[in-house]
Amino acid sequence: MTICIVVKKPGLFNDPDIQDIEPGLENMQAIVGGWIECVRIPELARKGIDLWCNEEGKYTCEPNFVYFWPGGPGDTIHGTVFLASHNDEGETVGLTEEQTDFAIAWLNDRLPVVTLERP
Repeated sequence: MTICIVVKKPGLFNDPDIQDIEPGLENMQAIVGGWIECVRIPELARKGIDLWCNEEGKYTCEPNFVYFWPGGPGDTIHGTVFLASHNDEGETVGLTEEQTDFAIAWLNDRLPVVTLERP
């Protein structure tokens, strides 16, 4: 059985991508390229959506997008991320169609981080 997730890779021209994956820690780690961490973002949490990223992404991964906490400072999310949902037992499950549409719109509304190389 697969679950539906939305994946966003770093880069200005990398749009969110809907993917079906086999559930499991190893598959989730493969997507983000390392240890995983769930970041609870209020706008997503209200819709039952979790954002998963590389736990060490701030130190090892390319910047992806900027997120501004409501009423607080901004933060940069690094590396490939994916959005999924969870059930009442806390297990990661696939997104519904409504959640998928919301996740894509939310990701498209983030400010991408562009890194420039010095000549």
